[in-house]
Amino acid sequence: MKILSEVGRSIIVGIIGTILNLILLYLFKHLFFQHYLLAALLANLLTMVYIFVADRYYTFKHGNGALHVQFIKYFFIYLLSNICSVALLAFFVEFFGWHYLLAQAVATTLVSFVTFLIFKYWIFHCHEW
Repeated sequence: MKILSEVGRSIIVGIIGTILNLILLYLFKHLFFQHYLLAALLANLLTMVYIFVADRYYTFKHGNGALHVQFIKYFFIYLLSNICSVALLAFFVEFFGWHYLLAQAVATTLVSFVTFLIFKYWIFHCHEW
């Protein structure tokens, strides 16, 4: 089934994206910003560019659609998912006392399940299974 191969490719893209995001988060927090939420926001936005390109050309293999339309939709959904992810990050850190890197990894994983389906069916129009 096609969706299983897309899920597998999405997991690979997600793992690389999560590692990239955590590295950027650590660097931004310790080199530029003191607050983890500001560092997380910037790290998430920069990671988005990698994930968009990887999803478009590797995960869903729909590099032939209108790039600007796909990117605008992708950015909108990614922005909403970023807000959810940062809210979960703050929740896990402030209420459970988790380390910010662990909290970021868990928040990103939870949000990724929903965004996969939105990216597949709304942005890249992959309706076949």
